[in-house]
Amino acid sequence: MHNKEKGFSLIELLIVVAIILIIAAIAIPNLLRSKMASNEAAAVAALRTITHPQSPIRRPTEHIRALWQVWVQCRAPVPTLRQRT
Repeated sequence: MHNKEKGFSLIELLIVVAIILIIAAIAIPNLLRSKMASNEAAAVAALRTITHPQSPIRRPTEHIRALWQVWVQCRAPVPTLRQRT
């Protein structure tokens, strides 16, 4: 009769856990570095988008003029019934 038990011994499980921890210790700093690099790349792309003009033909003062017109329209008094008639 063979009394062979099925399953893993405690030593085998500890070795597997140790291997997983070693791999995690190597992988986590690399993942953090790549995440930081991607955030920096996204920030650079956003700055390029902000600083890049919408159209080469448009002058910078046109943006200011358009914003001024919107601001003036928002500040215009609302007509009352007396003003309409």
